[in-house]
Amino acid sequence: MKLLLHYLKAYRLILFRQHACPRGALLWAYTRLLVQAHRAGKRGSRRSGPYSILLFGKRLYFTSYIFLLYQFEEIFVLDCYRAKTAGEKRFIVDGGSHIGVSVLFFITAYPGASVLAFEPDPQAFHLLQLFVQQNKLHQVQLVNAALAATAGTVSFYAHEELGRLDAGTFTAGAQTVALTVPTVQLSTYLTQPVDVLKLDIEGAEVPVIAELVASQKISDIGELVLEFHPAINGEPAPFLSLLEQEGFQATSTTSADLYENTTDYLLHFTRR
Repeated sequence: MKLLLHYLKAYRLILFRQHACPRGALLWAYTRLLVQAHRAGKRGSRRSGPYSILLFGKRLYFTSYIFLLYQFEEIFVLDCYRAKTAGEKRFIVDGGSHIGVSVLFFITAYPGASVLAFEPDPQAFHLLQLFVQQNKLHQVQLVNAALAATAGTVSFYAHEELGRLDAGTFTAGAQTVALTVPTVQLSTYLTQPVDVLKLDIEGAEVPVIAELVASQKISDIGELVLEFHPAINGEPAPFLSLLEQEGFQATSTTSADLYENTTDYLLHFTRR
C-alpha cells in the first residue's frame, strides 16, 4: 500500500506540476518504466548483464530497476534540473552523469543543446557510453574522469552493487571498492559560455566550484544546480557567500514532495 501511494503521488506531480519535458511523454515514460520493472520483478533476477528500456525515444542501459526508478523520479518527476532562466540552452555541463539519466533529461528538455558529461565510475561510464553510442547522440561529449580541484588521480569508492547512486571520492564504506580514477579541472574544458552547470558529484561540488572561482571561469556559468551534502561539506553559508560574491543568488529545494527523511538538498543558483 505504501508503494502504491508513492506511485500515486508521483503521478499527481506529473499531472499537476509544470515540467521541462512534455507531460504526455513523461506520463508514458514513467508508466512504461513501472510496468517493465513490475514484470522484471515477477520474473526474478535470472538475467545477467544490463537491462535496457526505451524512454523518450532513446534506449537507456542500466542494471537495477530500483535505482533507475529513483533517478527517473528525482530527475524527471521532481524536475530537479530544470533551468530557472528562460531562453534557448546551447551548452550544458553535466558533472556526475552516472548511466545517463540526467543526460537523457537535458537532451529531451533542451533538444538544441550540446552536453559535456563527466563520469568517473568505470562501470557506470560503460553504460553511459553505450547509451550515447547506441542512440547516436553526437551532441553529447563524454569524459571518463572525476571533477576535482586539481588534475591527477584520486581514490574513488564504487559500490559492489552496480547501480547505486552514491559512489564518489568521499563515500568509503564496508560495501565499497576503492578504485584509482583520473581527475580533471572543469575550468580546462570551458571554452564557451555554459547555460547550465549541473553537479552531482557526492561532496566534491565545493572544491570544484572553488577552482572555477580561482580560475575566473565561474564568469562563464549562467546557471548552476548542484546537490549539497551537509555531512561532507558542513554548513552551506561559506559556499553560498562565495557564489553570492560572484553575482549569483540561491534557492534550495528538497525531494520531500516525493520522499521522506531526505538530508541532502539541491541548491540552484541564477545570476542576479
